[in-house]
Amino acid sequence: MKKILPFLLIVLAFVSCTSKQVTLENLQAELQKLDGVVSVEAVAYDTLALPYVKAKYVVMIEQALDHNNANSPKFTQRFTLLHSSFDKPMIFVTEGYIGAYALRTKYASELGRHFEANETVVEHRFFAESTPDSLAWEYLRGPQAAADLHKVNQELRKIYKTKFITTGISKGGQTTMFYKTYYPEDADLSVPYVGPLCFGVEDGRHEPFLAQVGRKTQRDSIINFQREVLKRRKAMVSMLDEYSAKNNLTYRVINSNELLDYCVLELSFSLWQWGTPVSILPSLKSSDKEIFEGLVNLAGPEYFAANSPTQAFDVQALAELGYYGYDTEPFKDLLVVKSTKDYLRNIFVPIEAKETVFDGTQADAIVKYLNENDPKMIFIYGEKDPWTAPAPNDSLFAGKTNLKKYVQPNGSHRSRINNMPDSTMTEIYSILDKWLAE
Repeated sequence: MKKILPFLLIVLAFVSCTSKQVTLENLQAELQKLDGVVSVEAVAYDTLALPYVKAKYVVMIEQALDHNNANSPKFTQRFTLLHSSFDKPMIFVTEGYIGAYALRTKYASELGRHFEANETVVEHRFFAESTPDSLAWEYLRGPQAAADLHKVNQELRKIYKTKFITTGISKGGQTTMFYKTYYPEDADLSVPYVGPLCFGVEDGRHEPFLAQVGRKTQRDSIINFQREVLKRRKAMVSMLDEYSAKNNLTYRVINSNELLDYCVLELSFSLWQWGTPVSILPSLKSSDKEIFEGLVNLAGPEYFAANSPTQAFDVQALAELGYYGYDTEPFKDLLVVKSTKDYLRNIFVPIEAKETVFDGTQADAIVKYLNENDPKMIFIYGEKDPWTAPAPNDSLFAGKTNLKKYVQPNGSHRSRINNMPDSTMTEIYSILDKWLAE
């Protein structure tokens, strides 16, 4: 035994030298060593608001534009990491848009705060700092975006030997869904929020939803206000022109009269989506200025502007994510626009992507995955949010042990676990606690 001991000490010393433990002190350096990482920058965070956070970094990582091509051009993708503890779970945010909000010093998701967890926010390809040099729109697709996330996930797992919770909101919730479908082993559990699952560019379920949501008196008030705006067309268009000039807004194909129509049609969707009280609508006897302000506060022309920062979303919606249509019937006697069919392509999508044809393969793949499996996933929706209309069908959840859907009563697109009824919130966190303990 005495003869073996020196040999064991030599082996242990060698192991300790060749498998250096990651600590808070060397975390930044270890992140820099990960495959593809271009830069790691320490950034500020609010220690009073986030007492459990010990470090925060913005990381740029190299990604292939086409993950199916070994010789693909590269681009850099941004993700933000909040480090809490190597023993805590990793909240892995599958952002659908720009990830700059994660740079706010007080930022943390509700899951991050609840579990005092590590958190990574991955900016979606083709947005902000994660935009390739060349806008080759054919690579803005779910499988490519999921491969980006897989790359980040696998690199971080070299450091964090803990459970990963994928989550995202709205388009980020859609991203959570297809990421789980394509790489089911990357997430131990998932919480997509208010994410639609559309089967067409104009899915067709939103309009009937809006025709019955809330009380009839509320719906009538909205329609009456919309009609009043259109009845005052001359004054509204004049103020719309002035507003556009003041805010440097330009539009691709629609004139001022058509723009007014689209703002009016968008109003009801926007109001219900964000949970705005119907009572906020100005009286029909209000001045032109008050009526106009009521319109632009709920459905301003910025949404239709040519210089919108979300054109990547428009392309992806046309290609595979889908969107919603407008019900023009209540206003057809007052509209200049005679048909809104294919408005996403005609108004929003840049000219080089206009020939894009919708492909429902991804939506079908998500449905197939959820139908044939019982993943640890909790879907969150709001009862009055129009995006709840194209939520995964209840039949997919029937008879499942793990797969669950919760709908916040009277909730909007702002529905979260923390604003659910207390009993429901407790139930959801209890399930997540159980899954994390398994």
